[in-house]
Formats: sequence, C-alpha cells, structure tokens
Amino acid sequence: MRLILILNAFSTIAISSAIPWNTTPSLSTLADESRPYELPNTTRRIPVAMIECMGHNLSEQDYLGAKEAMLTWAENSADHIVPPGNYEAFWYPNVTQGEGVTWYICNCKLVARDKIPRWEIDEVQETLEEKCGKWQSGWVWSKKWEKGYNVVPTSWFRTKYLHYDRVCPKRCF
Repeated sequence: MRLILILNAFSTIAISSAIPWNTTPSLSTLADESRPYELPNTTRRIPVAMIECMGHNLSEQDYLGAKEAMLTWAENSADHIVPPGNYEAFWYPNVTQGEGVTWYICNCKLVARDKIPRWEIDEVQETLEEKCGKWQSGWVWSKKWEKGYNVVPTSWFRTKYLHYDRVCPKRCF
C-alpha cells in the first residue's frame, strides 16, 4: 500500500514538473468567441481574387447607412450567418422606392455558412476605395473563400431582384 502511495506521489510530481511554472491558458479559451476578432486595417486578410468597379457614384450617407445596416444585423446575433449558396442584402434608406445604396454578400460555398465580421466589411470598403475611389460601387471577390461583397445603387439591386437576374457570380449557386 505504501509503495502505491509513493508511486502515485512521484507520478504527480513528474506530471506537474513537466508543465512550466509560468504557463498560462491558451488564448482560445480566454477569447470571447461570440464576437469576431478585430484585425488591424493595415493588414490585408481577405484573399482577394477580383475587384470590379461598376462606375456608380454613391451618396456617402447612403453608403455608410447600408454598411451599418449589414453590421448591425451581423453583430446582433450569433444566428445571423449567411447560409451556403445564398446571399444577404442590406440597403439604406429605402428599397421599395429603389433609393440609396445596397451592400450584399454572396456565400458561394456548398455547405459552410458564413459570418460577416466587421474587419472584413471595413477591408472591403478600403479595397473598393483604393481601386474605384471613395463612395463608388464595386465588387470584391475571394475565390479561396468562395465569398463576395458588392456595393451598388439600390435601384440596380432592386431591378435585378425583381427580374430574377443573377446578383452573385456565375457558378455561385
């Protein structure tokens, strides 16, 4: 019996001594995973395959209003995720009149759902500004992620929607 107690004591010492005294828990256990991690805007993280400028000069207020509508929806609930083979659209101020700007995301994956993190939307805006100019319509596509963002006049989006025209890339779904 004493031999077993001594062996147990030595095994406990051996195991605890293998872990450094200054060890901290991994960051993944400490991170709040309910909110997307904010990345610095100076680092490109989206693997962009294509950027297209569409040539529409958009209102700054409407552009930012539609962007904020997308962010509010995305950050309001963990359930707000774009289903595979689908898109989500957000406009400001009025879709029924075809006024303003529409931001939308296409999730072209067959199975995986997609979140809409703030850093990604900010990077899409920066990418469009660099390529197309401030408050201009355009498209940012990531082939690797099978995901695309489009910023367009609401009248353009509404016309496509009402005529059942494609708003996402070919072979997307």
